[in-house]
Amino acid sequence: MTRRRWYDVEWSISASSLAQKLMAHSFRAGSDDGFVLDQLRDDFISGSYFERIQQVEKVTDPFGQEYSYARTEFRRSAFRISEGASGLELIDPNRSAQRLISRLLEASNFDLTLKNIDVDPYKWGRAFQTRSPEASRLEFMQIGGIGLPNGSEATVIVKGSKDVALAAFGLIGDVKSFSVEKVRLRYDRSPGIIALSNKAGVHLNVPSEKEVLPDLRRSLLDVR
Repeated sequence: MTRRRWYDVEWSISASSLAQKLMAHSFRAGSDDGFVLDQLRDDFISGSYFERIQQVEKVTDPFGQEYSYARTEFRRSAFRISEGASGLELIDPNRSAQRLISRLLEASNFDLTLKNIDVDPYKWGRAFQTRSPEASRLEFMQIGGIGLPNGSEATVIVKGSKDVALAAFGLIGDVKSFSVEKVRLRYDRSPGIIALSNKAGVHLNVPSEKEVLPDLRRSLLDVR
């Protein structure tokens, strides 16, 4: 299973100029950090940012003697950069993601605007189903912020073996204040799950990510 999240980003330089700057800061033997680019196209860049983390660990033996040893860890943050909306895609983001963004800011001459994306995952899921030739069903919905009397709010989770949208929306009735937070799609003909969130994030557990990612990206743009 992999996690991906998209962000809106405004670059001050072209994709080709950005790629050149990232390659100038390549990760090599002995580097503390740097980039390894996998694909360079006119409309997108994909690669990884690596960071070397060195720490000194201390242990004490049963006789009270203290020993120190160095431990080296390599953190990887994979990404995909494209022009237009939803232009930054982080893959399995970890603690090095903030460092990656700082390096991208440096590469763009400190002129970069990054924004979180708020999206309705139900609409995103439906748009994906329209685009994807593989039959899938919406088996899970989480709806939050449901307005109740006296200023209270509720969250409901609906799941089932069939499409749950009608049941979920029927449950909240005529309430106007609510937000779909998460949905999950399951393939009918092959094993696979796609879980979408309202922060433009996805958990993928499918046989082939390459087959679903193009439609996921396009359907996200469809509902922006």
